[in-house]
Amino acid sequence: MRCVSEVRGAGAPPFLAAPALTSAAAYDTPPADTVAFRPWATRAILASLLGVFALEAVTGSTTSTVTLWHLGANYAPSVRAGQVWRLLSSAFLHVGPLHLLVNGLALNAFGPLLELVLGRARFLLLYAFGALGGGLGSFVAAGDGRVSAGASGALWGLMAAEFALGFAGGDLLPEELRHGLRRAGVRLLGLNLLISLLPGIDLAAHLGGGLVGALLVGSRLLTRGRRAELVRRDTRGARAVTAAAALAWAIVVGALATGIVAGRPWDVRRPPERWRLAALPGSDFSLELPPTFTLQRVPAQDDDARAYVAGHLALHPLAVSIQLLRTEPGAGDDPATYAAAMLAEALRARRPAGEGVREAQRVTLAGRPFVALTYAGASGDTHPAWVGLLDGATVRLDVFARDDAAPAWREAEVRFVTSLRRRSPS
Repeated sequence: MRCVSEVRGAGAPPFLAAPALTSAAAYDTPPADTVAFRPWATRAILASLLGVFALEAVTGSTTSTVTLWHLGANYAPSVRAGQVWRLLSSAFLHVGPLHLLVNGLALNAFGPLLELVLGRARFLLLYAFGALGGGLGSFVAAGDGRVSAGASGALWGLMAAEFALGFAGGDLLPEELRHGLRRAGVRLLGLNLLISLLPGIDLAAHLGGGLVGALLVGSRLLTRGRRAELVRRDTRGARAVTAAAALAWAIVVGALATGIVAGRPWDVRRPPERWRLAALPGSDFSLELPPTFTLQRVPAQDDDARAYVAGHLALHPLAVSIQLLRTEPGAGDDPATYAAAMLAEALRARRPAGEGVREAQRVTLAGRPFVALTYAGASGDTHPAWVGLLDGATVRLDVFARDDAAPAWREAEVRFVTSLRRRSPS
C-alpha cells in the first residue's frame, strides 16, 4: 500500500497469497544449493525497511509529511527541481506502523518464491525497477500538493511478476504451479486494485510498479538465461546479471543516502544554526532561511506590493510570508514614528473574534522598531506577524507554524524578521 497525504500508502495486503515454493522440487533437474534455500535478499530488503522506519521515528514522526519529505519522500515539485533521488528513496519510507506491517507482510508473501525462481540478482533487479516504476507513476500522476511514500510500487512489481510467471515461466516452473499462480494472480490483482481506489492510496504508484514487473517477466527479459544458470551452471550469464543488480542497487542505496543527507532530517526537531542568505526576487532585499527552505515570489494583493513565500507547511515546521510595499511614509516620518502610527492603527482594528488582529504591541528587534501582531485567519487559527518601516519600505512578515512544530522552531520565528534587510550595492 502506498499512502498519499499528502502521503502514499503501501500495496494492499496479500489476502490470497499464491502458493509458496519452499524447495527445488519444481525443477526437472534441481540444483543442490536450492534445496535449503533461504531468501536472504528478501530479508535484507525487509531489514532496510525496518531500519529506515526507525530513522523516521528517531528524527520526527512516522506519520508527518515533514519527516517523510526530509528523508526523501516523493514530491513532484522537488523532483522537478532536480531531486530525482526521491523517485527511489520514497520506496523505503512508510506512513505509520500499520503501513509498514502491511507492506512487510506483502514482501514476505511474494519475495521468497520470486527470489528462488529468478535468483537473487534478478530478484533484486526486479525490486529496484519496480520501485522506480512506482516512483515515476506517482510523480507523473501526483498533484503538486502530495507527498508520497511506500514500498508498494516495488511490491506491485513483485505481485505482477509472479502473475506473469504463470504465463511466461514454462521453462522454470511446472504447469501445475503456473496454473496456481495464474488463478491466485487474478484474485490478488483484482482485490488489490479495488483497495488502491480507496482515498489516500497511490493508485499511480501501484500501477507503475506493477506494469514494470509484468513487462520484465512477461517479456522474458528478466528470465532469459535463468534455466541455463540452474541446469548448466552458466556462470558467464550469471556474472552479468549480478553486475547489473549490483549497479542498480548501488544507485538505490545512493538515492536513499542522498535523500537523507540532502533532506537533513535532523532539522525536523531543531532548526539548524547556520542559515543561508536568500535574495527576494525583483527587489534589493534579502533574508536568512534554513537550508531546505525555498523562496519564491507569488502574486500580491496590491499592485504596489511584492509578495514572497518561503517554506511549505507540508514539508517544513514553519512557512513564511513576506510583503514589501513600495510606497514610503510621509515626509519627516522615521521608523520609530511609523511604528507608533502602525501600532495605533492595529489597535483600532483589533477584533476579539473573527479574522483580523487580535493583539498588537511595539517591539524592538535588532535595534529596529516593529509592531508585533497576533493575527487570526478566517479559520480562527492565529499566527505571529511583524510590520515595520525598513530602509524606506513598509515590510510585513507573517510566520505560520504547524501544530506539531517543535518548540525550538517556534523560538526561531523572530530570526526571519531580524535577518530581513536591504542588500548593499555591489
